[in-house]
Amino acid sequence: MTKKKNEKLQNSMRLEVWQILTKVFTNHGQSHVLLNRWVQNHKTLTDRDKNFVFQLVHGTLTWQPYLDFLTRQLVHPQRTPLSVQVLLWMSLYQFYFMDRVPNYAVVNEAVEIAKDQFPPYAKLVNGSLQNALRREGFHSLETLAKEKPTSCYFALKYAFPQILYTKLKNDFGQEIAEKIMADSLNKPRYSFRLNTLKCPSQDIFSNLGLNPEEVYQGLTDESFWTTNPKAIQTLLNQGFLTIQDQASILVAKTLLADNLSSDLKIWDMCAAPGGKLTHLAALMKNQGLILATEINPQKIPFIEKNLKRLGVKNVQLKQQDALCEPPLANFDAILLDAPCSGLGVLKRKPEIKLNFDFKTLSDLTNTQAQLLDQAAKHLKSGGQLVYSTCTLNPDENQKQIAHFLQKHQDWKLLKEEQIFGFENKTDGFYIAKLQKK
Repeated sequence: MTKKKNEKLQNSMRLEVWQILTKVFTNHGQSHVLLNRWVQNHKTLTDRDKNFVFQLVHGTLTWQPYLDFLTRQLVHPQRTPLSVQVLLWMSLYQFYFMDRVPNYAVVNEAVEIAKDQFPPYAKLVNGSLQNALRREGFHSLETLAKEKPTSCYFALKYAFPQILYTKLKNDFGQEIAEKIMADSLNKPRYSFRLNTLKCPSQDIFSNLGLNPEEVYQGLTDESFWTTNPKAIQTLLNQGFLTIQDQASILVAKTLLADNLSSDLKIWDMCAAPGGKLTHLAALMKNQGLILATEINPQKIPFIEKNLKRLGVKNVQLKQQDALCEPPLANFDAILLDAPCSGLGVLKRKPEIKLNFDFKTLSDLTNTQAQLLDQAAKHLKSGGQLVYSTCTLNPDENQKQIAHFLQKHQDWKLLKEEQIFGFENKTDGFYIAKLQKK
């Protein structure tokens, strides 16, 4: 028997949000991938609808630890399906973080979604949300501060899992930990890099016609950020600009700071998504050779598209695990932008903090160590290596490099920098530059 369609949910953006969030929480889907795919399948929607979906998905993920704490005051988590809890999380987010959304509309549509997706729980959803609205001070952080231990209060205030908050505090102290957590709640800047292969001059205002009241200088000559993403869309499509965070832009510049000869042979070991790869090509002015390897075959077409869009011609792209022997050897320089826990990009991918666990972290550090050993085998004497991550975790950063140097006595550390996102409104990054003696 065919399920009767609920006409009240036709073109419902909240239903779309619930479906995306359910995939994140039940299938470990990546929100940015799911949202990009959703946009491609809904090109006729208004900007208002798209912005609503993006805000509600991202906001619910960002504040999930806090929303989950509230939800546990309303329903029994072990007796309530996760899909129902997801609906409650996103509804509470609308109550407390989206002022322009009427509460009655939130409740009514949540109940309709429940009737459509899990009818036995429709009354529970309605009663729980009405209960939340009736209870004075229900979501108040001031109330929590009086009732909860200090550590629990800070975790809820910044919507952080307790285990991760404790690690940050142990690694960096209370003050830095709070700054990291507070920064993770901020909206990331829309940063981009000038593609000097197509526009050699840094004067993007006169050469590309950009408005200096909407576009601002970043941390380097070719990095910028804008308050109006639509203003640069055409230039992005034409390859004059490319999206890249300001901290990420520092990586390629660090590798080539001491060597810009025309015949360099470089290995980018983990090339996706390709921002640092194409930046290397631009700094090298399309001269020399860059071997770019990427383990994930699904990311190869995306890299190829960017190489073409930006006019990159000195890259040899190969789908391959970097731990396998590369087709070339004896490199002048190597970039290892290693797979990592991603704790520096929580502003963009908030589900990372929700999935954090020490077993995965241990696996990552082992892989990073193997990749560093592989790089050591294929760099010529006198060559330089940049190891970078988009995490703040010392086990993957400073301690990883210290272990490598202890193991490889013929190497020396030239430069090491931990970038916190709260310092300049960037992503968090770690960059270490080493040289083989």
